[in-house]
Amino acid sequence: GIGADILDEAIPERMQAVLKNASRIKPDSHWMRAAASVMLLVVGAVAGWIAHGTAVPAPSSETGFLRHAVSAHVVFTKERRHAVEAKATEKHLVRWLSRRVGRTLNPPSLKSAGYLLVGGRLVADDGAPAAQFMYQNKDKNRLTLYVRSARDAKDVSFKIATERGVSAFYWIEAPYAYALIGKTDRDNLVALGEIVHTHLQKP
Repeated sequence: GIGADILDEAIPERMQAVLKNASRIKPDSHWMRAAASVMLLVVGAVAGWIAHGTAVPAPSSETGFLRHAVSAHVVFTKERRHAVEAKATEKHLVRWLSRRVGRTLNPPSLKSAGYLLVGGRLVADDGAPAAQFMYQNKDKNRLTLYVRSARDAKDVSFKIATERGVSAFYWIEAPYAYALIGKTDRDNLVALGEIVHTHLQKP
């Protein structure tokens, strides 16, 4: 599942279990004392399990965003004639997607890495609008840059995840989340992601 991939490759912050009230049981009888002992044993076992680094699912906001980004990539990069709603040559592309997502979007040039912007489209993400920009190289390999609002999410530093045969370089800088996705090796994806991030930091 995508949550496991995030944990294996992206090393997210661990969720910590908070177990309360287990020690508040008053042993008024032999049965309750026994029950309390069993409860404490269970609590201890669970705490030990977590302390030894057992994987805990990443926050749903993060995994949900990434799942939508990957799904959109897998679906639309397979299209040959209708991969995008608006081509890169159409002047309204950036203005339209910027207005829908809520921030000025200026898709970076990846020409130095051999990828040209094909165009973009609007994608529904849990009822919220997301923008997808698509790039393609001379071998017809495609990358997508996925951007959506993430006002309630915590910032997430650069991470790598692999799902459904593609790799994703993603990060969250509230109030927006970003993912660069493609079938390429880890080092190349990170290099491309750094180009994208640097470009997006420009005023």
